[in-house]
Amino acid sequence: MAPIVQTPGLSPLVPVPWAGVRAWLDQAEATQAATGGSTAHVTPSQLLALSQLASFCGSDEPDVSRQDHVSKLMRMSSSRDPESVVANDDAGAGLSQARRLGAAPTFEMSDPIEVPFRGAFQLRWHCACVLPWCARRFPPPSGDAEQGKEPPALFTNKKDAKQYAAMLAVAYLDSVTKDVATSRTAPRETPPLPPPKQEEQQEKQLPPEQQPTQQAEQQQQQQTPLTQPAPTEPVAIMVQPSPAQHAPKQVASHLPPFEPIPVASSPSPLHPQPSPPSTPPTPPPPSTSQGTITTTISTAAPSSPRLKRPLDSPTTPEPTRRSSPLKTDRNQRHRSSSPAAPDAAADTPVPFASPQGRGAEAAAEQSRLFGAIARLCAHLGVSQPQYRLTQDADRPSFFSGHAEFSAGSRVPEGVAVARGVLGKRQARIHIAEQVLAWMEKEKARRQKLVDGMLS
Repeated sequence: MAPIVQTPGLSPLVPVPWAGVRAWLDQAEATQAATGGSTAHVTPSQLLALSQLASFCGSDEPDVSRQDHVSKLMRMSSSRDPESVVANDDAGAGLSQARRLGAAPTFEMSDPIEVPFRGAFQLRWHCACVLPWCARRFPPPSGDAEQGKEPPALFTNKKDAKQYAAMLAVAYLDSVTKDVATSRTAPRETPPLPPPKQEEQQEKQLPPEQQPTQQAEQQQQQQTPLTQPAPTEPVAIMVQPSPAQHAPKQVASHLPPFEPIPVASSPSPLHPQPSPPSTPPTPPPPSTSQGTITTTISTAAPSSPRLKRPLDSPTTPEPTRRSSPLKTDRNQRHRSSSPAAPDAAADTPVPFASPQGRGAEAAAEQSRLFGAIARLCAHLGVSQPQYRLTQDADRPSFFSGHAEFSAGSRVPEGVAVARGVLGKRQARIHIAEQVLAWMEKEKARRQKLVDGMLS
């Protein structure tokens, strides 16, 4: 005997009563219109069955972008800067007056509304933001969805409903204001130009035949030596400024080479021969010519070529370091005391830290549970749970707590409880596991109830 194979849908012998469904819909619409929009003639089971076919709230909940629009609206309303408002609209002038009078926006929260949603009733809220200076409500009042108007935005959370109303009010204020008060910056002040130098003023007062021309300046710059002269002679570099361009004068100079360290030909290990001190040469008097800057740099003439020192050799030659016992003793005491702190720091072991941080597995498990709970909350129309944890008085590292839902979620109390769990995160994970288990059972129960009504 062949097994019975059940085909999807009904048998051709049992037709679907589409005509009866249309007649019932027409009668229900006529009754609702005759009673002024009342739906008392529709039973709760019929409403739940209709929620499986169409949504009573239109599309999904509007996105509030996870920003604090309420605080932003309050900052814009309480700003005292009159320049940030452009009176291109009646609302702009009203906003300026409201800032002076201190009139703040108000929020009107509706009572909880029962809405059929996927085979179950859930509570939702609607909030409106009122701007007193222009008598506007956000969102604006909406009518019947059958007349082409969108149904009012309903939220499962009061906070989201308030944020949505504030977001619409902020968008309206942005259209009548010039700059947002929270992001406006003051313009930078331009510093005044420096006064002309005395030398430039004197050059302007000279007759044209005495002023240096640009060609003479270029020839003199070409004659300026680019290489360093002999170290026995002073270096004098003269630069003449251009009278046509009022630019700051630049002075070209060459840095002197390092002085070589004199070393005696036959030094004694105990009595080294000190090198004679070099007397700095007297710089020549500065030139008094008009518009000319003279810089003189003198360098000492080395008596012998500079000796290269190995990288690991000390700065002072060995005979010089051994010549003074008192200085050697001081250096040893300084060396013995100074590296104590680095050695102590080097001996201290550095604690090991994992790249993923401690408790990486617990964090991953917590993230997985919270994600599954968030998806089931959206499917069942339940608000997100709040985890209330308390620390044990006798054992500081142990925690107890429970999951708390909003009043409109209709979740039984004590559905997820944790007592004496070691670690705050572990206690939160333990509560989340119980919440997830209850939500999966509730989802299966509701699906079974809907299948029974539709069968």
